[in-house]
Amino acid sequence: DPTFLYVEVVSTVYFNTNITNKTTSDIETSAKAAISSFNQTNLSDFKTTLHYSNLVKAVDAADPSVVSNDTELTLIKRVVPRLNEAYPFDVIVNNKLQTEMGRKLSTSETHFGHTLTSSAFTYDGSRCILIDDSLGNVYIALQEAQTIRVLRSVGTLNYETGRLTVGESFNISGYEGNFIELRFKTDSKNIQSKTNTIIAIDPLDVVVTAVGVKE
Repeated sequence: DPTFLYVEVVSTVYFNTNITNKTTSDIETSAKAAISSFNQTNLSDFKTTLHYSNLVKAVDAADPSVVSNDTELTLIKRVVPRLNEAYPFDVIVNNKLQTEMGRKLSTSETHFGHTLTSSAFTYDGSRCILIDDSLGNVYIALQEAQTIRVLRSVGTLNYETGRLTVGESFNISGYEGNFIELRFKTDSKNIQSKTNTIIAIDPLDVVVTAVGVKE
């Protein structure tokens, strides 16, 4: 049976207002259509690669007025855990993951949530997420506005293989939506799938913001 890897696409699209009467909404619609077409033509099959440069070109070609785009990709794996009982799980995304974020001031400095984050779930009555610490450790953390408060260690993350292992201490009472999204930042902008894996861009994971410029 196939497994699915989803890719979130967040793109800021710049278009020349001197050569078009289209609105930002029009450009956003065209860019989303271009991304959907790219997905249907190049992905949604076994053992494929999402080539970042080709996706960026597709967005640039969405409308003659588009001059450039700034696009970020995040790899997503979806899980549907059982509630109110221990739910250990293994997830392997088979892509090398990022391990650093900026300059560290000391060898002991920790960068929480740089490579791995998740959508929200309820743990011990609080709204929480999963995060990594850039050292291979994974934690349940309280989701607060400006800070991250680690609650407990729950697993490990292998940055070379993209394997997330979560242990018996993952016991939650609820989550938002139909699944939990595990969000990974990959080391390469090109995202690959293995033999039994399909890469897909879900329209729900596409965010486009059009910005008009005068050139």
